[in-house]
Amino acid sequence: MVMDENKIFAATFNHVVPICVTDTAYNILKANEAYWEFFGDGTPDAHGLMKCYDHRPGPSCHTANCPLRQILSGNKKYTCEPTKVKQGRKHYLIVTAKPLLDDDGNIAGVVEFFQDISERKEFEDEKQLLIKKLQDSLEKVKLLSGFLPICAYCKKVRDDKGYWSQIESYIRDHSEAEFSHGICPDCVEKFKEQE
Repeated sequence: MVMDENKIFAATFNHVVPICVTDTAYNILKANEAYWEFFGDGTPDAHGLMKCYDHRPGPSCHTANCPLRQILSGNKKYTCEPTKVKQGRKHYLIVTAKPLLDDDGNIAGVVEFFQDISERKEFEDEKQLLIKKLQDSLEKVKLLSGFLPICAYCKKVRDDKGYWSQIESYIRDHSEAEFSHGICPDCVEKFKEQE
């Protein structure tokens, strides 16, 4: 089956991922439907041109981190993770830029692919928050486990170093438990009998 190259290009270019082609003077030459849907329509200047930094301004514009500047400086591929506020919501993006070459192999501009990773970022943030909560909870819990050598008569406990201490002291030192003393009903009766 033979397909027309223009149809193949159109199908590839009109992908769900926003794609923008920009020349070396920062003019947007072409963008797919997904790009315009995500970034919105722009207003061309008097010459019918639209600058990328006017249409989608961001912290990388006019800096060394600009994808076009990175490509012009010799990088064959450049990836960055900017944010974009759209309709009051912060979006996290992965932008991948590759050179646009003319027929002679010279850099004529840049092709940028914009992947919105906001949902993934939100899940990662939630996961990190949950991990932090679990770590905080674990720090608060001291677990007693294994065999506790305890005197059958005085109820002192022997620690790992061989020292004997009151059970209250041992448990307080090895857990978050605190003690409040009282007298159980059986002991109250025994105490009354001894009087």
